[in-house]
Amino acid sequence: MMIGKGNSLKEKSVSKYESFYFWENLIHKEEPLWENGFQNKPLTESSIYIYTVLMDHNKDFLKSKWAYYPDVYALLGFLQYVFLPTSFFTWLDNDVDGFNIPLTTGEELLQIMLEVEKTLDPWEIGLMKTQLEEVKAFWQLSEEACLEKIHQFSVAFNQSWIGKSDKLVYFKIFQTPVDIGKYVLQGGEIAGEGFTEVMEEEIEMTKAQWEDVYQKVYQDPFMRKKFIDILNYKIGCLV
Repeated sequence: MMIGKGNSLKEKSVSKYESFYFWENLIHKEEPLWENGFQNKPLTESSIYIYTVLMDHNKDFLKSKWAYYPDVYALLGFLQYVFLPTSFFTWLDNDVDGFNIPLTTGEELLQIMLEVEKTLDPWEIGLMKTQLEEVKAFWQLSEEACLEKIHQFSVAFNQSWIGKSDKLVYFKIFQTPVDIGKYVLQGGEIAGEGFTEVMEEEIEMTKAQWEDVYQKVYQDPFMRKKFIDILNYKIGCLV
């Protein structure tokens, strides 16, 4: 009985995040899904961080945001119902002005795009459908296995969509502030001088001061807030 009750509670939590209507409601209410804490939940050692970048040079927007989610299934819901549809629309559309979050599932979005756009690349559409199916399968996994699969998916996803110079869709998952701190220090995916010569000037903080911030996130409430604020409001795009 105890095991059954535990599984039931877990399934209830998972099913909430697995529902498109849950995310549709949050989008309608313009909840801050892309930055800071999901639903204002506190930052804890169980939180999972996500860094997203969406860019369309012709539409004149670059969205480079950091957020944290309370668990892997909340993060998975964001990926399936918010990030992927938005990424695919950003990649495929050349007509609608500005940054747009589709109020539809990824599968429905692709069907609509195929109906209105007659020159879409069949290979790209096929890859998008495959990636949506891959992410949907993660709901059946344990938390640990799901997180590992999302890490692997992130690498493959980012490598898939690097062919356009005027558009970019990208995301990366982090489990600790230390991982993020090191990522910032090396200037993103490509190791280099990164933080030392560029970031010190941008955020008016030395490398040692930045290290002090990300190493004390869980011990110091002030550092916790400062950490997220620096990521979202001081540091530029790191891809």
